Amino acid sequence: MVNSRNWKQIIAVVTACIIGMTGCQNSTINLEEQASLENADSASSKETEEVDSWKKENYQKIVFEGDSISTSADGVFVDGTTVTITSGGTYVLSGVLQNGRIVVDATKEDKVTLVWNGVEISCADAAPVYIIQADKTIFYLADQTENFITDGERYLFLDGETEPDAAVFAKDDLTIKGTGSLTVNANYYDGIVCKNDLKITGGKLTVYAVHHGIKGKDSLTVKGGTIFVDAGEDGMKSSNEALVEEDGKKVGWVQIEDGTITIAAKDDAIHAESDLTINGGIITITESYEGLEGACIYLNGGEISLYASDDGVNASGYSITNTVNEKENFFENIPPDRIEMGEEEGERKEKLEKKGEAYGTRKAMGTMSSGGYLEINGGTIYVNADGDGIDVNGSIVMNGGIVQVDGTESGGDGTLDYDTTFEINGGVLIGVGNQAMAQTATSGSAQNSMAVYFDTMQKAGSIVSVLDSSGKELLSYTSKKQYNFFLFSSEKLELEHTYMVLVDEVEQQSLVLSEVVTTSGNVSKMQGFGGRNHGRVPEGEEIPKELPDSEMERPDKWNEPSEIEKPEEEKEENY
Repeated sequence: MVNSRNWKQIIAVVTACIIGMTGCQNSTINLEEQASLENADSASSKETEEVDSWKKENYQKIVFEGDSISTSADGVFVDGTTVTITSGGTYVLSGVLQNGRIVVDATKEDKVTLVWNGVEISCADAAPVYIIQADKTIFYLADQTENFITDGERYLFLDGETEPDAAVFAKDDLTIKGTGSLTVNANYYDGIVCKNDLKITGGKLTVYAVHHGIKGKDSLTVKGGTIFVDAGEDGMKSSNEALVEEDGKKVGWVQIEDGTITIAAKDDAIHAESDLTINGGIITITESYEGLEGACIYLNGGEISLYASDDGVNASGYSITNTVNEKENFFENIPPDRIEMGEEEGERKEKLEKKGEAYGTRKAMGTMSSGGYLEINGGTIYVNADGDGIDVNGSIVMNGGIVQVDGTESGGDGTLDYDTTFEINGGVLIGVGNQAMAQTATSGSAQNSMAVYFDTMQKAGSIVSVLDSSGKELLSYTSKKQYNFFLFSSEKLELEHTYMVLVDEVEQQSLVLSEVVTTSGNVSKMQGFGGRNHGRVPEGEEIPKELPDSEMERPDKWNEPSEIEKPEEEKEENY
């Protein structure tokens, strides 16, 4: 990957190539030749359909020629180096445009498809791509093409205006698809911003941004593609704090179904104001302040590997101020224990109703907060965090999956940090860290677990093992940090059975699993607290600019427990 400290140098090279260097090659494929080649190709039907799909439309060409634009397309107006599209349709873009802009200003009923067929566009003082209005805009990345969008470090605005403030800025729905590549170099502020729903279903997307990388205000959905983000603040996010709009539409959520995602971010790698749901894909977070953050987080599948200088996974809870039009809109489908924990059902319902009456309309004043919620149902999750490994300002439920946490070495945070309950009903949980703030699962769990407290710190790189009374190895885990606390849960653990815990093949403790949560060793710890500043950077503190490379190395391979199989991969959905 490209180190985040060097990305500006890369941007400068790309920009120079766009603006001034005649030797820069532009990868453009002739449309007719491409169609002929692809018709003769015996690629998979799915890929062929994706590659050929836009060619079935009646498309029009827009050709960029340095400091001029050539087109005969209807509904397209050219003013110097600015092209404005005012009608729905499919437009094939190609060539190099120096200090120019693409503007989409159609009707609310128009669907506009922009086919990026080898494009390099730069704009020194404004958003190179500005979608003012359309029903939906589709970026189609043509097969085997490379495309570049680059802005300048300063934007010129009319008095009182602050937008558009991204290299790609869309006020209406935006979808990115195809099989080609697009690189966005955002020198001013954000990389890609959509004020409504943003979907990414394919292509190779690379975003370098001084602020946020990819942002869908109402929602962000990823269903495929290869995505790399290097951002000065959040990597990928949905930012609508309303949570529910007046028409009852839920907003502020992020959902990842598939794809390969790599993120280096100085703040949150993936952030959702409401729900963050991950159902599949491969997600690698090489750098972050916090890895995954959402009010409520659902981890159902995929492979996640993340590194955070603060909390790894943070379910921070909701905070609502005058945003819910009808109380039913927000509270109807939310499990009661996400709002109030530990109460009888009738009391919960009554309290929800009171909260809806007090805070559920725009006429109301004040803010309502509710607890965070983390649910783990599948997938493989590895967390390496210098703060809390998993931090939930509410409750945790784990029903499946494999979770591995290399928690903090210091005593100010814990491997786990939650406010109310942590119920483990299935899956495999492995955690190491400092025992000072250590928390375990709670007694309402359906699956057994052990928590072991060591008298001395165990070195980083040591192998902790769990054996049953017959000597059969149930777990072998190599820690990335030093630790004096070890947490393990698996369906292999049985009540009234004896287990041995070894470090580097030397027996440390022997314990009988007498309770659903059994502790062993000298417990000398403080009680944990429910989250550190709710996942936010403390006021007056800056996000760390640099992280030690030695602590940001991804493990060579997953540390998977012996005799325990991963859950079967979910069937790939057809989109």
